[in-house]
Amino acid sequence: MKDCRLRVGSIAVRLLAESVVWNDGTWHTVDPIPLKDDTSDWERVRLDMLSGQPILQLWVWSKSKGELKLQTLHWFVTTSQNRKLNILAEGVVRRRRLSESSQFLYDAWEKHSLKVVASGQLEWRLNEQVKTLPSSAATEKGK
Repeated sequence: MKDCRLRVGSIAVRLLAESVVWNDGTWHTVDPIPLKDDTSDWERVRLDMLSGQPILQLWVWSKSKGELKLQTLHWFVTTSQNRKLNILAEGVVRRRRLSESSQFLYDAWEKHSLKVVASGQLEWRLNEQVKTLPSSAATEKGK
């Protein structure tokens, strides 16, 4: 059974096989987990407060596909704004396949990172791809 609890500041997140539950002490919301219908395994999860907003990162393996039984590791960067799980960015960061001896053969990790830049926004990188993700603080200033 999949069940993981994370906390940062007043934000508590509970991950279950099919849902993500956010709670900040005032509101409580339940959203479907990314790849809910296709998830075979979680690699890792991470919850941080970045640039004034809770950022949940999920590394989730897809189910085996094709003759090679190839699986892809999806990296999701999410937040909970307006009481709803929002996927800010996503990409494939690794692949694996099942060998004849029923052991996984792994490809190398793709270079990926998430950091706060000087403007207060989040910078998402996956290999040569770069995206600037607005922070809640930057969004508030623009209103």
